[in-house]
Amino acid sequence: MPPRDEQSATVVVIELGAGHIYVKIVEPKPEPQRVELLLRKTIEAWFDARPQFVIDREQPVVEAGETLGIQVWYHAGKSREASVNPAPANRPSPLTIEVSESVLQKLPKEYIEAVVDEAIQVWHSQPDRQVSLAVVNARQIVVIVDGQASRGAVLPVEGVLDALDDEQRGRVRTWLGSLPTRLHVIEITGSWFARRDDIWKRGRIAERSVVRTNMTYDSGERPPDRDRRR
Repeated sequence: MPPRDEQSATVVVIELGAGHIYVKIVEPKPEPQRVELLLRKTIEAWFDARPQFVIDREQPVVEAGETLGIQVWYHAGKSREASVNPAPANRPSPLTIEVSESVLQKLPKEYIEAVVDEAIQVWHSQPDRQVSLAVVNARQIVVIVDGQASRGAVLPVEGVLDALDDEQRGRVRTWLGSLPTRLHVIEITGSWFARRDDIWKRGRIAERSVVRTNMTYDSGERPPDRDRRR
């Protein structure tokens, strides 16, 4: 299930490139005095799950006296032991949103944050949050939210089309041709990440301009087990 606290806050970790994440709480937000606590707990949980990473520095993002999130820079260092303390029941497990390098090069961080927020709001409106959603916008950016894996991704539309069936692919192209609405939402049965891995195994070619970042699946080179013939 998605990362939730008792006040129904969803915490996301947006990977803004190698060694740089942004941790924020998406609406509905808890009381202001709880925001920083939840952010800190999320950072702790994220790094506990990745003991090979060492934090370099943190920078809160504050607007009008309100903490909106925390940026964290880190590097791969000597592995440390994960925390042995059991996580409190209300400690959030972050929903990690992986951003492809091609999107990072094309769009500012603030825009990426905005499209992630909007996609998660769409996901929150679904009666079944175990589904995966692909939320496409007019700038041909797709936000994937995978409820089963508690993961997401921000990709160029070309990096997603091969993972869709023929009908879904046709609807995306038709929508992009006329843009009748602000967003085009696709519901994907099961886990997006499991589906993507299956497509890789069957040799489907993903968008080649997307390059590997430290934690993402998006890659300009094919995985080792893929057929290298075009």
